[in-house]
Amino acid sequence: MDIDVSDLQVVVLDNVKKMWSNEFVRELFNKTLQIKFDGYDSVYGSNVISVDKIDFFGTHIIVCYKNDTKLEPIFAFKSATMKRCHEFLHAFPAVSLVKRDGNYLCNQNLQYLLDDIKNRGEEVSYESSLSQSILVRKNKTIKVKQLIHEVTMMLAVSYHKSYGIENMLACGVIEVKTNKFFQKMGLSDLCKDSYFKQTDINDNLVSLMYTKKFSDEALLYAMKYRNLWDDRLTFSPEREISSDAEASFLKSA
Repeated sequence: MDIDVSDLQVVVLDNVKKMWSNEFVRELFNKTLQIKFDGYDSVYGSNVISVDKIDFFGTHIIVCYKNDTKLEPIFAFKSATMKRCHEFLHAFPAVSLVKRDGNYLCNQNLQYLLDDIKNRGEEVSYESSLSQSILVRKNKTIKVKQLIHEVTMMLAVSYHKSYGIENMLACGVIEVKTNKFFQKMGLSDLCKDSYFKQTDINDNLVSLMYTKKFSDEALLYAMKYRNLWDDRLTFSPEREISSDAEASFLKSA
């Protein structure tokens, strides 16, 4: 499957629960869940479910393939900020994950970090559920693989800068080498005790990773694909139509 950057459309779905009356949001959200189901089934097993309460109040950053007037998700991840978790009475996912599966020292280091972030008056997010459509994963060329690699880095940088989120946490899965990818983005192991087996992905070994500063490589891709981010479609309860690009797309759909 050959894909060029001109074929792509970035969509941000924020707080889907409050946008549920929007038919376009519901349709794209359901398509995004499907690629997550398929992706996680193929990598971690059919008993793994990549959806939880956060999917309904968090933020989904989605890369879609433009097919005439339809958008087909080919890559997505979700983000939950500390503030949004508090708003919806939900534990910050990094905390609940480490309490369940990590050791005492990892939990202690995480708490030190979160206290420091709070004292600095900053925000922190936890990113998870990175998924690619089966069609793209099975048929992508080296060129497409590199494009997705670069665009994903751009999304992480641009999302955090646009939304004023200074700190990022994520779990890198060792077997599928997402930890290596996160390292290239500028994340590093939270501490020497950050490795543990994650129960809800069939005990795959992961490392809790953190950054406050993205790598030069990630910043370079953020500049390279700046227009792709600037032309994103944003669906949020705070703003019905977020850009001229969105208005134009909806008019043609």
